[in-house]
Amino acid sequence: MNSRRKGVLLLTERRSGSNWLGSLARNAKLGNSEEWLDKRQLGLEPEAVDATTCFETALERSSQGCAGFFVKIFPSHLYEMQDAFGMDFIAWCRERHDVALITLTRNDRLRQAISFSRALQSDQWTARHDAKRKPEYDFHQIARCLFLIGRSYSCSLSLHV
Repeated sequence: MNSRRKGVLLLTERRSGSNWLGSLARNAKLGNSEEWLDKRQLGLEPEAVDATTCFETALERSSQGCAGFFVKIFPSHLYEMQDAFGMDFIAWCRERHDVALITLTRNDRLRQAISFSRALQSDQWTARHDAKRKPEYDFHQIARCLFLIGRSYSCSLSLHV
């Protein structure tokens, strides 16, 4: 696609409030916010397509019924796309489209880590889904989640500078 589109790339980490922000974007018809670089969400195996097909599919899905696109990005998504294609998705988007970069962080990182740990254990990522398992307190997992969140925010904050 040769025409420049307007869109938003939301750089964040899990349990940051990005689903809530994405629902506002969907309701305002700014874009269909999801983790479109996650192959389970996108429905494509990156190894089976080229970068342009994968990236354009993500933008198409994120703009269905909306004025622009809105893609929620975790650092792990960027690493996976870099691994699959040797390309930086953010740079690719910025070269082809009018893109606003938004970094969403959460101040209470310990609570974010606890929420992340609970979601990992229960597989309940939103209030709309039922828990598949009952989570238990796990100090070591919470510490790992806290470390991952801190590292992710460090990466996402430096990515667009």
